[in-house]
Amino acid sequence: VHGGFGSIPTNLLSINVPSASAISWSDFFFILYAVVGIVLVCAIESLLCSRMADSLAENHGVPFNPNKELFGQGMVNFIVPILNGFPHTGALARTATNIKLGALSPLSGIFLGTTKLLLAYCMRSCLEKIPMACIGGILLYVAYNMVSPDEIKLVWRENYFHRALMIYTALMVIFTDFSSGVVSAIILYAVLGRFLDTPHVVEKIRLLDDSNDAHYQSIDKV
Repeated sequence: VHGGFGSIPTNLLSINVPSASAISWSDFFFILYAVVGIVLVCAIESLLCSRMADSLAENHGVPFNPNKELFGQGMVNFIVPILNGFPHTGALARTATNIKLGALSPLSGIFLGTTKLLLAYCMRSCLEKIPMACIGGILLYVAYNMVSPDEIKLVWRENYFHRALMIYTALMVIFTDFSSGVVSAIILYAVLGRFLDTPHVVEKIRLLDDSNDAHYQSIDKV
């Protein structure tokens, strides 16, 4: 971990207020570009995470509120960088693990955050020596458990454009990263969707069985 991301900071109580006095126009546009990218990726990942949580937990009650999700994320990402933290999003892997273990309330997230802070403060030198291969193996296992065969079948019943987009997204996430895969897939859909996303039609055909009684069977047509 240390070789890829550096040392884990321990100055949790140090507050750094940003200053714009020495920023040039080139720096301003670079920061603006980075901010827009971070905001878009954080928003997409958090909303996907919330949607996945409803699906994995088979939530048939009140669905997640995207406005509350983005408002809370905005508050966190406004305060945390002042305390030397990184931008935060909803975490797909941790959410899936919580649901698989039976977590039912936000207390699981509070417990996770408190535990991580204590580990970072008390066991910093040990955590920095964890091989990235071990973390990668854990993430692969969690990602495998996040795959829903029913949702894959649902997408596969759609037209060829949806199938190709699902395969493209999966491969891009594997060979690049999550942000590149999801954002590029959304851009492809926005550009090509109106031309290739033909409506999914279900037709009923009238069949006659051996007793000459009519019955109907639904067939998928793209």
